Amino acid sequence: MKNNIIGLENIVLYLCNTNIVKLSDIKHFSKKMSGVFNEKNFSKYSLIKDKKHYFLSSFLIYKFLNDNKINKNDLVRRQDKKPYIKNNLIYFSISHSGKYVCLVSSNQPVGLDIQQILQNKNYMSIAEKLFSKQEIEQINSSKNKLNTFYKFWCHYESKIKLGDSKKSVFYLDRLIDKKYHLSICHTIKDTKIKLVEIKHLL
Repeated sequence: MKNNIIGLENIVLYLCNTNIVKLSDIKHFSKKMSGVFNEKNFSKYSLIKDKKHYFLSSFLIYKFLNDNKINKNDLVRRQDKKPYIKNNLIYFSISHSGKYVCLVSSNQPVGLDIQQILQNKNYMSIAEKLFSKQEIEQINSSKNKLNTFYKFWCHYESKIKLGDSKKSVFYLDRLIDKKYHLSICHTIKDTKIKLVEIKHLL
């Protein structure tokens, strides 16, 4: 798979299915990701799905750093806050849900959220607490109310991950396998996106 160079595309989206990794792979590959993969943090997770989410989040950060020729020492981790690159040379955001882990990178601030679309009888009560009147009206008038709810839910979460912005924000939405909604919140009006689907650990 060819390396990505931020600038050719404003936004690069890495998408990875948890089925590509086995627990037996983690010990081998984690050694290659020294400085990115944290064994102590990994050991806190007891569920297999959570272990895979953490490992693949680290793997995507590792790949993103390599693809953009960024030294791993420029990756800054703060407790209870998302990691970032020193001097904001490049921005990235991570999200995971169900069988997918994803990372988005950009030369401008960016936020990412993915949600598995699950039946939730209380989704309108959530919408009424968090969404605007206009968004609620769009949900009520939609032919697929649940999918529209998840779209706005991903908008809400991805905007939080973007952080404070004095600029107008825009959203890129993608439906994956008809079961997941993914949203990228960004500040570039006319933007291009490159999708990099990771199919193996190399």
